[in-house]
Amino acid sequence: MLIAILENIVAAGGRPYEVGGCVRDRLVGTTCKDIDIEVFQMNSDDLVSILRRFGKVDCGWRFVWRYQTQHKRWHGIRFHASAS
Repeated sequence: MLIAILENIVAAGGRPYEVGGCVRDRLVGTTCKDIDIEVFQMNSDDLVSILRRFGKVDCGWRFVWRYQTQHKRWHGIRFHASAS
């Protein structure tokens, strides 16, 4: 599902990048505990609109898109929008 979200962000003109601990984890060969994605060239309203197509969005200083698995566990991916 993450690929579909990223494709929608790119189609709307955004430029998503993995940032934070997930990048470090990949570099040292450990499993990522969570994913942080910085989205450039997109305002926060447009990003939230895209994320809501796929699941719940909690708005704070970062947007957390959440989805529920078949086991009723919530998982999240943090997004941050940047107009620059």
